[in-house]
Amino acid sequence: GRAEMAGQELRDRDARELAAAKLPPTDEKALLRGQLSKQRDQIILKSKAATAGWDAAASSDEKVDVEAKMAYKKGQADERALHKNDMIELNAALEKKENRITELLLNVAEMQAKQQELKLSEEQMKAK
Repeated sequence: GRAEMAGQELRDRDARELAAAKLPPTDEKALLRGQLSKQRDQIILKSKAATAGWDAAASSDEKVDVEAKMAYKKGQADERALHKNDMIELNAALEKKENRITELLLNVAEMQAKQQELKLSEEQMKAK
């Protein structure tokens, strides 16, 4: 990007200045400019490595977030399924109990009707 273009501009400028100055390669100024150019290249490489490290860390964090969300959703779905089964079982048990209560109430009503019939037949027998 821009950093690479700026680095290239600096290298080109250094090369032009060295050529214009016509310094021998052993001259101290030429050596210092060469060293400066190498240090710039090292800084650029280190910044690229740091950027790659940050990108990797961000990617890793994102993966962890995605995995955590997926695990949460899976756990939530599992719990819902478990509770759904529990509710189905509870509803079936309640329905069974309600049927049994209804059956018992019908038995009580039948017994009361028989008791009434017996009372009536006893009263009719007494009346005769």
